[in-house]
Formats: sequence, C-alpha cells, structure tokens
Amino acid sequence: MGLIDQKTVENRPFPGLVQVGVFDGDGPHHSDRPVIELTPKFQLFIFLGGRQKFYVDDVLFDMQAGEGEHLRPVALVMNRVKMAELRHIHQPGQYLRKVMISAPVSWAEDLQIEADERKPELRDFISGHLNYFVWWPNLNAVQLASEIIAPPQAMQGEIRDLYCKAKALELMSHACAALVDRDRSAVARPSLSTLRQSEKVRDYLLAHLDQSMTIDDIARATGASVSSVQRHFKEHFGVTVFEFLRRKRLERAREALERDGMTIAQAAFMAGYASPTNFAAAFKKAYGIAPKYCRV
Repeated sequence: MGLIDQKTVENRPFPGLVQVGVFDGDGPHHSDRPVIELTPKFQLFIFLGGRQKFYVDDVLFDMQAGEGEHLRPVALVMNRVKMAELRHIHQPGQYLRKVMISAPVSWAEDLQIEADERKPELRDFISGHLNYFVWWPNLNAVQLASEIIAPPQAMQGEIRDLYCKAKALELMSHACAALVDRDRSAVARPSLSTLRQSEKVRDYLLAHLDQSMTIDDIARATGASVSSVQRHFKEHFGVTVFEFLRRKRLERAREALERDGMTIAQAAFMAGYASPTNFAAAFKKAYGIAPKYCRV
C-alpha cells in the first residue's frame, strides 16, 4: 500500500461552497420570477422525472426525463463565467423532479491540482461561458440524486446537509468523468440493440428480486450469453448485474423498514443477507446510517 502525501492532502481545501437544491412536485416552477439573473457558476442538473423548458440567454433547453414506463433520467452540466438570464417557459401543472448542484467557477482551481494532472477536456469546459453538455446518468448517479431528494429520515440539520453535499460532490465527479469521456473519440458507444437486451435483463432482475439466481440463470432467462449480459449491462447502467441486484434489494428493505417497521432480521432476509450484522454493515455503507434508525 502506497503512502499518502500528507502535504498534498492538507493543501486541498474542502469544497464547502457547493450548494444543493431540490424540486419535487407538480405546478409552475419559478412562475413568480419570469426572468432570473444567473451569476457565474458551474452547475449540474439531474432531471429524474418530468419535463422543463427554459432559455439561458438565447440558448433553449428542453429537458425531458419522462414519466412512468417512459422514464429516462437526464442531466445537464453547464458552466457560466459571466452573468446570464434565465427564462422559464410556463408549463401549467407540469410534473418535475430534479436535483440542482452549484459550485463556484473557481472550484477546480480551489482543489489545487498540479497543472500536469489536470484534464484538458475539463479545463477547456470550465474556462468558457455557457459551455454545456447533456449527459445520460447511469444507475449509480440516479441513485445518488434520489438519495439527495429523500435522505434518511433520521438525518436532520447539519448531518443532513453534509449527507446531501457528499452525494452532490460524488455526482459532480460522475458528471466531470462523463464530460471527459465525451470528448475522447476512442470511447465506444453502446448500440441500441445491446441497450434493449440490457433493459430486458434489468426488467427480469426487478421482477425476481426475491429469488436467488446465478448469472447463468439470468442469461438463460433473457436469451443472451453470460459474457454479453455481463459486458453490456455495465456499459448501459454503470454497474454490474449483481451490484444492481444488491442495491435494489437494499432499497426494498429500506422502504420496508421506513414504511412497515419491519425488524432488522426480516429486512436482512428480504435483502438477501443471511446475517443481520452483514446487512447492517451493507446498509450503512449504502445510506450512511444504521438500519435501526430508519424503522418507523
């Protein structure tokens, strides 16, 4: 194991100026302010559901994440180095579920990364005004955004704020990595046919969360080879098949704890853990809180 450069760590300040906001519901968004002055910022918007149309200066953005069976979360990364105007297009009764993350335009410089370690793609992006790109977040990023919208109920005050900011910083790292990958033509783009196959695998997993299964079982049930299932599922959803299963089972167990007051042992069994201790450790790693604090 290599040693950590203590001097390097001490010279990198915590980016505490990151701001996190949430909108989750129906009705007009900013209807009382048709024009909003935007200050210079680096911003990330994760749209988990619904639709929002707006202009920033003269650039039109139509962000559609869909609903129900047509749900497909989408994200927008934007950089502004000078003032701009935001104008929302009024959509009465439009459902919208989104997370907004903002950081000072100097955030990358504040990290004090050595010049030869900086990513040129990221440097070029954050140096220009109204640079933006649309990003299709993977399952992990969607989960992080969902956790910001609905953090564990036991977390309040400063602890809740730290929890949300930690998730926001992780989302920023995902977005910046996607930005860098976008500009590298060597990165392969998954095809529509493999997306459909991977969605079939995902739907099978969601329908059989309470069953024990092997990768061979999954491949046979979805009509694909084991290697194809493993490779393409991660390409499209950002996690392995069994990481996806683990997360979804934990989500279901968390909901049962919060909604039904299920015991820890029952929740552990639901999530596929033979030991409540192992379940509690996995739960705390995923949600930052012990499962006993989520029980109603």
